[in-house]
Amino acid sequence: MVVAAGVNYGSATGDLRSPDVLVVSLTATRELVTQQDSVGARRAAERAVSDFLDRWRAAWLRSDSASGIGSLGAREAYMHCDVHEGRFEAASKGMHVNATVVTAAPHGFARCPSWRLASVPHDREEADRIDDALSPAERPAIRGLRAATLDSLARAQQQIPSDPWILSQRVRLLVDHGNYGPADSLSRACRIAWLCPALAGYVLAQRREWRAADSTFTVATNQLPLSLRCDWLDIAPLLTPSARAEYLAMDCVQRLAHSERYWWLADPLYSEGGNPRRAAHLHRQVLLLLRSGLPADEHFRWRREEGSETMREVVLRYGWPSAAIWLGKGEDRSHDAYLRVRNTPSARPYTTLEYSGPRVRLAPTWESVKTPSAVMNASWQFGPRSGEQMTGARNPWSPEEHMYLGGGTSALLDEGQSGFVRRGADTHLIAAVEVPRKFGETPIPDGPATIRLVASAGPDRGGAVAEAESDVPGRIALEGVVPDTGAMLIGVELVAAHDDGLRARSRFAVVSPGPLAGLSAGDVAMSDLFLFAPPTAGALPASLDELLSVLSPSVTVARGSPIGIFWETYGLARGDSVDIAVELSRMAGNSLLQRVGSGLRLTARAGPGVSLGWSEIPTQGSGTAGVGIWSRSVVLDSRELDPGAYWVTVETRRPGRNPVRHRRLLTIG
Repeated sequence: MVVAAGVNYGSATGDLRSPDVLVVSLTATRELVTQQDSVGARRAAERAVSDFLDRWRAAWLRSDSASGIGSLGAREAYMHCDVHEGRFEAASKGMHVNATVVTAAPHGFARCPSWRLASVPHDREEADRIDDALSPAERPAIRGLRAATLDSLARAQQQIPSDPWILSQRVRLLVDHGNYGPADSLSRACRIAWLCPALAGYVLAQRREWRAADSTFTVATNQLPLSLRCDWLDIAPLLTPSARAEYLAMDCVQRLAHSERYWWLADPLYSEGGNPRRAAHLHRQVLLLLRSGLPADEHFRWRREEGSETMREVVLRYGWPSAAIWLGKGEDRSHDAYLRVRNTPSARPYTTLEYSGPRVRLAPTWESVKTPSAVMNASWQFGPRSGEQMTGARNPWSPEEHMYLGGGTSALLDEGQSGFVRRGADTHLIAAVEVPRKFGETPIPDGPATIRLVASAGPDRGGAVAEAESDVPGRIALEGVVPDTGAMLIGVELVAAHDDGLRARSRFAVVSPGPLAGLSAGDVAMSDLFLFAPPTAGALPASLDELLSVLSPSVTVARGSPIGIFWETYGLARGDSVDIAVELSRMAGNSLLQRVGSGLRLTARAGPGVSLGWSEIPTQGSGTAGVGIWSRSVVLDSRELDPGAYWVTVETRRPGRNPVRHRRLLTIG
């Protein structure tokens, strides 16, 4: 390239400029030449990518992608969903459709994703292998064109090595070409702040290496300025309308705090490290950054006036579709007319957005995001809610968000039974759950599984505190030391070894009392109460090890069955006299304790209903950190009790001291 530049070598008096001025002028000229070369190289790169995408789109349209797949009538109805946020119902060619509508301001270009139309196997999804959307006859030519485009981009980057757009498109097209190794090397070799680790995370996520991707994405988000970090971790598209309004009314710092709690709660399993759901969200953000680098990609338009904001929300909520099906030129003309009536410009070609299963909804409730200490197992609903159908037409699944975690079943275990016991420098968490023979209508095959007891006190804090290998279905009991004191989330997580890939968990909030080292001299405290199945013969459990072998995996007791209760008392000294009262009362308030069968001498206390108590002097026990530990088990007779919810309360009192009591809610069924 030749650039003509005028240089004034002399003044009006005929004196020459100094040599320094001449050097500066020549340097500026060289910079101008370099800048214009860079602009030309960038424009050439954009033309090369745009031309390739146009050719890919033309090959796809020739592939007749809708041919022989599912119901054309149902697809037409999903194409013509209304522009209002919420639900859409229509009947087309005998097919009834009840769909979720996604519409993002400022333009009313609505999209209705579907979970009942896709028939694409997970190893052939467009999100992973985009060329599978083409007919086999078209693929070789397209791969050749993409290889040529990559060569053009490589030459352009030699001219302007620091251009982020060229780098990003090279990584994108290398991944689309299946060249993950070069894409990874390219993204890790660059030195552009936040973008390079974001691209490296994108490559890992495309290979579904979610936990490694999360670690890499964390490097990227930590390098972002605060405002961009708020945008990239933004959860507004994933919330219900009322929660979204509350969230968007916050400032950036408040939104970021809520976003971090949301991603903490949305993590599928705390025991495996990383956060696949957060990684999936950031992968979607990078994917949108790459796909919207030009006005159009292989399928979709990325100008705001052509509905790009709606498509962005669809991708952020659900990921890239398994398939985007084009219904032909006639449908394009019909949809143009449909949009003109609504003052929305044309954005051909029009496609369905189809997702194959199984997808898992990992979103916590908004209330749990605001108040994690109130989290319950019911704060999540992995699959369809009551009455929803994954593939039904009348009342289909309508999640706020989801992700694909791999084949197999993802399920919620019952909360089971859990509680804390205390030691000198540690707090021990004890839990038991029952893995059922089936979740809903899905049977669980017999086989080995890894079961972990987990505890997490906040984002990226905590993980597995105990682990065991066991055959499932069946009862599982675990004990582990928790690293924190105060409010935390706990649960049992299970990953089966058999081929169907069962993943199941419980998760709920508790408060850890902390170790005995924090107990003041002379004070008495108690552990939580634990229910156990009394042995038909032999002694009752007198230690934690003995308790674990009989610990009940539920707080529901069959009517008429004996109810075993175990607890520990802390701070009693040998020779102390202690009064103990045990009471079982309906939640409504009537005391209904019938009998305590522990081999002790019992004394009935007067009062409404029936309650029993006794006095004794502990003669056996252990101690830690100078604090005595006394274990006790009793058995209650429930044969005369009506079904319902009951409180079991144990109170310990030393003469002249305030009583210490604990209680647990149980159900007699």
